[in-house]
Amino acid sequence: MKKFNTIILPPDTHQFTIKDRLYDENYLFNQIVDFFFKIKKPNENILIKYREKGHKNKFPNNLVETAEKGRLLDYCDKNCNIIGPVNSATIECLQFGFNYFCYRYDPGLHKNLSHVYTLDNILHVAKDLNQIKENFEKKKIFKDDYSVSDLTHNDGKNLDKIVEEILSKI
Repeated sequence: MKKFNTIILPPDTHQFTIKDRLYDENYLFNQIVDFFFKIKKPNENILIKYREKGHKNKFPNNLVETAEKGRLLDYCDKNCNIIGPVNSATIECLQFGFNYFCYRYDPGLHKNLSHVYTLDNILHVAKDLNQIKENFEKKKIFKDDYSVSDLTHNDGKNLDKIVEEILSKI
């Protein structure tokens, strides 16, 4: 399988409000692709990794190679930079030692209580192209005093143990 230096993941769209327009997400996504396409060196290659064909239809771009199938990590070369929304791939890629630069188009949805943005406390999450450029150029991934070890809980309990504790108190 071909390996890539840069992999760009389109947004995980959720149409919650009239302010959350697919057009705006698509515009930011294409700005990101254009930026990385323009700064790439001759020996670098870029991939847009889609979840599936419908995802590609929502966020089309013909500047770089695309893939709809396969595991994201299988496409990464050893020094791969991934640019994508904050999701489970963020944690997976960072735990495997890859640079993952986060972005989110969020026109006020941070006020929506149905969204939980816990990782925003730990990671630099770009809201526009200028922040993406700054985070990439300065290698800003984690906020001060945070690291990969803060992405997951190491002292968690299995559900059956939690239920057992609750039932023992009744």
